[in-house]
Order: sequence, then C-alpha cells, then structure tokens
Amino acid sequence: MTDNPYRLLIPNCHEAWVYQLGYLDYDLDIIDGLPGRYCTKWDTNARPFPDNAARVSLDQVLKSRPTYDCIITHNITDLMDLRSIPGPRILVIHSTLDGQVRQHGLVMPPEKLKALLHNYLELVGGHTVSVSALKGKSWGLGEDIVEFGVDLDEYPPWSGEIAAGLRISNQISNRKEILFWHFHEAAFRDIEVQLVGFNPDMPGVIPSRSWDDLKSILCSHRFFIHTAHPDLEDGYNMATVEAMAAGLPILGNRHPTSPIEHGVSGFLSDDPEELKGYGQLLIRDKDLAGRMGDAARQVAHERFSIKKFVNQFKRSIETARAKWKTRKITDSYFSPEAAGKNGKVLLLVRSGRFLHLAEILRNHAVSGEIEQAVAVLDEVMKLLILPRNVSISSLNDLIRLIAGVSSRLMTLNDHNSAGLFAKTALILSKFRNRDLNK
Repeated sequence: MTDNPYRLLIPNCHEAWVYQLGYLDYDLDIIDGLPGRYCTKWDTNARPFPDNAARVSLDQVLKSRPTYDCIITHNITDLMDLRSIPGPRILVIHSTLDGQVRQHGLVMPPEKLKALLHNYLELVGGHTVSVSALKGKSWGLGEDIVEFGVDLDEYPPWSGEIAAGLRISNQISNRKEILFWHFHEAAFRDIEVQLVGFNPDMPGVIPSRSWDDLKSILCSHRFFIHTAHPDLEDGYNMATVEAMAAGLPILGNRHPTSPIEHGVSGFLSDDPEELKGYGQLLIRDKDLAGRMGDAARQVAHERFSIKKFVNQFKRSIETARAKWKTRKITDSYFSPEAAGKNGKVLLLVRSGRFLHLAEILRNHAVSGEIEQAVAVLDEVMKLLILPRNVSISSLNDLIRLIAGVSSRLMTLNDHNSAGLFAKTALILSKFRNRDLNK
C-alpha cells in the first residue's frame, strides 16, 4: 500500500464504478466474497482489481475494526452489514427507487423505505452521492451528484470493423421494463447486434473475458445501443459512457437525460422502425459512424472525464467527513458489545415484542397521550440498545426518535413494527410544535 492520505472501505459491487475510485490515489480496502451478488468475487471480466486496493473479508473488517477515513456503500444491505464500524460513510445511489422496486420488489411501500433511509442517514451522519440527477431525485437525495468518469487514454482507436450494433448489459431478463427491452427488440430485430454481459438465460450471450477484451469489443463495433424507460433509468449508463469514450455513436429512444445530440453523436427516436433505419444507415456508412463517434467521444471528454469525477468525489468524501461530526447517535452504537447483543434483540423481534409496543405507542399517539408515548418509546429504545440520554423537549424531537427506532427495526427485518412506528410518527406530526415541558 502507499502513503496515501485516506483509507477507504468499499464492499465489492459495481466493479466498473468502484474501478474509478482507483484514480483517487487513496488506499482502498475492498470487501470481497459477499453473498447476494451475481459474481461473489471481484469480476476481472469487467475491470482489473485496482492497484491501490487490498482484498478483505467482511469478517476480517468486523473483527479487527480498522479505522477508515470514509466507508463507501452501494445499498441499504451494505449500510447494515457495516453498521458496527464507526466512521464517515457514503451511500452511492446507483438506481432509481422505482427501478429498484420493479427489479427486486420491496416488502414495504417505497415512500416508507425512503423516509426510513433518510432518518437512518441523519442518525449516523451519513452522506449520499447519486450517479445521476434522476436517481438522486427518485430517493429525495439529489444534493450531491457525481456522474461517471472515464479515462479516454485507456481506449484504443475505434475501428468499427464489425458492421453490427453492440449492447452491454447484465441480468437483462430481470430488468426488461427498466431497459425498455420491448422497444430494443422491435427496433433491432432485423439488425445484427452483439449482446455482451452476464445473462446465463440468454443463449450465446456471455461476458467479456477481460477489461482489454471489453475495450476491444467496444472499439470494433459500428454503434452502441442504449434504451431505457424514462421514469426508471437514465438515458445513459456506465457502458454507454464507455462506448462514447471508445468512439461509438449511440442509438436509443428519446430520453430527457440522454447526453446524445440527435444526428450529431448518435440517433434517438421513439419510433422503432425509424431507429432501425438509422442503425442500417450506420452499418452501410462506416465513415458517418466514425464522424458521429468522434462527436460522442468529445462529449465523453467534456462531461465524463475521470479528472472531473475525482475532483467531485473527493469533495463528496470531505462532505461525508463533515456530516459524520453531526451524527445524532453516540459512539456506543458502534461498539462490538452493542453489536454482540443483536442476538437478544432478534429474539425480541421474533417474539413480536416490538410490534406489541408499536401498537401501544400508536394508541397513545392517537389519543394525544404524549407522556405515555414517551415512556413506551424509552422502553423500546432500551430494548434496542439505542442511546436514551437524548433531550425530548418538543414533538419534533419525539418524532425524530420514533423515526430512528423505525429505521433500526428495518435493519432487523421487522418490517411490520418499523411500518407501525413510521405511521405513529406521522400521527404525532399533527401535534407538531407542542412544548413537552409544559
């Protein structure tokens, strides 16, 4: 490892995105071997492992508890896996909330999940970075947008020798609505298109063999395809930006967030027959594809430079470090002892204890019995091993603590209790600004 100023912890997910962090020149500890990913180990087919990174396991991190200058997470599961490790933390928003619902489904309503996430981040002093404005807005977390970055020097010259379109995407079958797949199929059914990515249910579709192989595939094709549902996904993704950097024109549906200028750096149309005609035109006219690809490459240079990404993400880390100082929980929340008591808490969850207390709390809230509600909340916080030395002088304080309890129960997968606590917070909001000391 180097004498870099910061040490970051990152769970392995979204290799192409994590690879960008290698340009920060910080020391990276990447947690490998996590379950729930389609590739549990770092996928070298997508990107080489960063030179300034070390592989660690989740058990190693939880047992040795190193000090990190910032923890970079990709989803709520990451936040929960690393909840006992103190330090500034960033949640990277990689997908829209509605897109995540369509792909994975959710136990609780999306708006409730959004509220619980906001409350949890406020408690732990967490910061969010969204990879696009659309995705940040969908979660109500669009304050810090850091778009993808690409290093144009990494890509060989475009040749366009293969007179065919190209699309790179993983797990297409689970994301057909997000990817506007019916439109893709209608537009390109009569045109040769190579699909690349992890799609084991699609015969003949395989991932690239390496990062060099992926760049070679990009540079040899005539044009690149990206279609997306305007409400669920951006008009570009990491693969699209890579294709632009490699000098390919982009074809897709019209999308308000597309970086492509129609007729200049690619072609956009909501008519599949028209888009098919554009694809056939580029297959016939390699020179036109080259000129349009040069324009797309210039957009990648101006908007998606790796230097821009590095500068913006370094600022995001500093923001996270500042927010960490504003956390509303004590350091005891992160202690190994508190983490070790989760077994008892889980037994209480399974017994229905928290659901019972949530019902009592709601009844007090409906009746306006605030003092009784505070007493029940104190009991719940005691059972959850949450800090109880917090002053409660207004309904805002009480509502915030109830929301924190709801967030904690969500991490324990006690969704029924978490939902009832969240509803109680809404009930109490009608008494907002009431002074509890009177």
